[in-house]
Amino acid sequence: MKVKKSSGERVLPSEGVHEAQLLKIIDLGTQYSEKYDSSARKVILTFELDEKHVFNEENGEQPFLIDARFTLKLTARSNFGKFVASWLGKKFADLEDDLDLNDLFQVPCQLNLVYNKDGDNTYCNIDSVMPVPKSVKYSPTENDTLVFDLDDFDADTFESLPDWLQETIGESPEYKEISKPKTSKTKNVADVL
Repeated sequence: MKVKKSSGERVLPSEGVHEAQLLKIIDLGTQYSEKYDSSARKVILTFELDEKHVFNEENGEQPFLIDARFTLKLTARSNFGKFVASWLGKKFADLEDDLDLNDLFQVPCQLNLVYNKDGDNTYCNIDSVMPVPKSVKYSPTENDTLVFDLDDFDADTFESLPDWLQETIGESPEYKEISKPKTSKTKNVADVL
């Protein structure tokens, strides 16, 4: 048996336009930004791409996944508002006032991916999103979809998230409120007598 030495380098999807589908919605809660000295509710959207790679011989080819982090603010000037409007192929004014993110699981898209360098590291980022032509038919994602919502907290889903995400979410005031020990309102029998 021969084993190849791992290069340790991350494998990135190719630059350019990819067919994609929403795979995960992860509510990060309210996060503080030192850069802007402010706090805002954040969300990560994870997309499954049409491009595949063998990341692990045992699993064979698997689709690439790519994340996009947004401030959860649906306005005409917000990055999230612009992204969703472009994804749905609508003007921002034509979006519904209340957007249910779960509805986006049913809307495939095209993502334009670009490489960005930071020192010696190269990252693949979503540059833009577009709707798909109506003639394109999509099959379901290969991976299971996942939603983590702090407003509808599910401990099992939280535990299934990678450690770095649990740590990030754990810093949010929403998570701190959920994880506070519950105080008992029952009285001690000795106190009643």
